[in-house]
Amino acid sequence: MRSKHTLGFLAILLILALPISCGDLVDANAAKALRESIGRETVTVFPAFVLDTEGHTYSAGASPLIAELLTTEGLGIAQPSGREIPVQMAWQMNDASLLRECASDLVAYVRANPISTDYALFPQFLMGETRARAIQCVAVDSRGRVAFALVLNGQNPLFRQAPTATTEDCSRLLNLALRSAWRGAP
Repeated sequence: MRSKHTLGFLAILLILALPISCGDLVDANAAKALRESIGRETVTVFPAFVLDTEGHTYSAGASPLIAELLTTEGLGIAQPSGREIPVQMAWQMNDASLLRECASDLVAYVRANPISTDYALFPQFLMGETRARAIQCVAVDSRGRVAFALVLNGQNPLFRQAPTATTEDCSRLLNLALRSAWRGAP
């Protein structure tokens, strides 16, 4: 078992790499507003979109777990939602394309169905045969601007070392990454 310090260091390395892969997707003004409101903002957490080679489903259990973890960690005032974000995509090997498609679907959904919170968080778990192949997350503000995007995959040491066989495992790892990204935000 890795120490908390090692996992924390790996999480920081992971977070430093995020702007390289997600920077052009995120609206700079929305991202700045999110960083400045961490801990005070309200967040709607939608059910996780779970995609595998057989098709997709939604994890209703991920929404309350992630909302509880965000609130407990003091990252925001989060509330779970039972509403599923309609996603129109097929299995792809390109994580960046999947992230962009999910971000586009979330933006369209929030603009058509206004949220009562400051932000909406939409996790995606891309599952392989025995564990997740990638964990992604997009947050948009109430105007539908992308404020945050995250990709965890096999290129990240933290992801490779963490258990990701279940949606609960994925939710917990996503929370660790969010905690590092949002608390460590400049």
